[in-house]
Amino acid sequence: MRIAHIIPGLAKGGAERLTLDIVNTLRKMGHEAEIFALSELNDYKIDYPDIRPIIAQSYYQPRLRHALNLPPDKSHLSETLKAWRPDVVHSHLWQSEVALCNFFDAPVFVAHVHDNMPPLIRSKVKSFLNKKKILG
Repeated sequence: MRIAHIIPGLAKGGAERLTLDIVNTLRKMGHEAEIFALSELNDYKIDYPDIRPIIAQSYYQPRLRHALNLPPDKSHLSETLKAWRPDVVHSHLWQSEVALCNFFDAPVFVAHVHDNMPPLIRSKVKSFLNKKKILG
């Protein structure tokens, strides 16, 4: 089975480490599993030398100042995934969900949020002044 894992990047963190562990385990089980990263950031090159993510950049940048900015450029990610032809697309973290919204060619999608989604917590007036709470 061909399983594509989409993640914003491989900075040191729990979701990133879990994604690497999943891909490593799937490969040991005989599956074709790859990580498609939206950025070149990879803090795990030494820890996981056999896993080199495929870079499929997305240009989505959330902004408070320009709420009506253009939608993200998803063509590079979509074209890269179409060429790879996955059976399953497994997204990690909300930025991956945004980047995948134009890609519908996989028979199975799995969304893995990894946190309590602070942007979706019931808002208070004070929250609208805190950019980190709004954008997560």
